[in-house]
Amino acid sequence: MKKTKSGYTLAEVLIVMIVIGIIAAILMPMFGNLRPNQEQVMLKKAYYEAGRIVTELINDDELYAETDKDETSGFANTAQIKYKGKYYGTVANKKFCELFVDKINVKGAASCQSYTLTNAMVKGQPATSKTFATADGMVWILPISTFGGGSGTYQSMYVDVNGDKGPNCFSGFSSLAASVTCAKSQGPDRFEIQVNNLGKLQVPDKVSQLYLETNKTSKTYKDLIKEKHWQY
Repeated sequence: MKKTKSGYTLAEVLIVMIVIGIIAAILMPMFGNLRPNQEQVMLKKAYYEAGRIVTELINDDELYAETDKDETSGFANTAQIKYKGKYYGTVANKKFCELFVDKINVKGAASCQSYTLTNAMVKGQPATSKTFATADGMVWILPISTFGGGSGTYQSMYVDVNGDKGPNCFSGFSSLAASVTCAKSQGPDRFEIQVNNLGKLQVPDKVSQLYLETNKTSKTYKDLIKEKHWQY
């Protein structure tokens, strides 16, 4: 009996490849949506870390002794203290910064200096100045302040959640200067976290608020904005 050769014709191979391509085109967007919004994830981490440290500091009477007046309580109590054999608050407005740095895992050197945001974090460029960086790639600028004005006055910390990676800008929906903010159509990777003298945290812009309130991190920035019907 004559043997016949088995195999696929070129037409059959092409048909299979076309089918695979169609299936891939259908599934790729679905898999893409399963990837986390990394900036949202990292903002949540930064906010949690800031909250943890602020809570530790404000509740430690050794660091911030209670007073009977709101405007001199908490972080507004800038009296110099000795902690773990080291002095903090030798310069009154650096006490909060120095103690915060002591509570976080800093990569490299830290510097509690006063920086102008519009010079330190220009839109589209890596930060030129910082208080410190952390091992996970975040870059922080902390307030250099005596926390005067009482609990109604907030001081700002700024964090770039992915370091030198782009887009290097704050939310276009924030009230910050145009020289540091993204277009409203672009998701930010820099965020402002505010704290008052009694240790209360808040984020002032609505994108940051949305990121913190939303449990689903698989949605893109534009999907979240579209759901809120925000115009950009």
